[in-house]
Amino acid sequence: MSMSWTKLLADKHVAREPTHKSELDDLRALVARNLDDAQVRGVSAQGRYEFGYNAARLMATIVIRACGYRVVARTGHHYWTFTALETADATFEKAAANFDAARSRRNDFSYDAPVEISDTDAGDLIEAARQFHRAAETWIAAKDPSLASTP
Repeated sequence: MSMSWTKLLADKHVAREPTHKSELDDLRALVARNLDDAQVRGVSAQGRYEFGYNAARLMATIVIRACGYRVVARTGHHYWTFTALETADATFEKAAANFDAARSRRNDFSYDAPVEISDTDAGDLIEAARQFHRAAETWIAAKDPSLASTP
């Protein structure tokens, strides 16, 4: 799955675009909302999984935007988001693979066929999204303190 920014640009999956802390903070608010919604009692395991997935995808978007890129692919946008995440830094390789697998599973139950999502599946994805959130924020603060999350 690993690619270079040059290849992603040439293939028109990403575009160079500077970001601003305010944009990242707006996305951070969406990440927090999805992580909170994933904990609401009474929500199905599938719904919790969806919220966990959305939080991870949005956090990947924050990392990509912090690198000065935007995913612009018209098809496979989420796939290219996780490919670009791995491109941002090799330390995100495992997270990118994990969340791309979640993307595929989410596509199955959203578009193709019923797929059973257990409470364990949802809990594992939510915890992975939380861990990635912490790691990504630490990475952003080290890469560009001006884009760091405000406590």
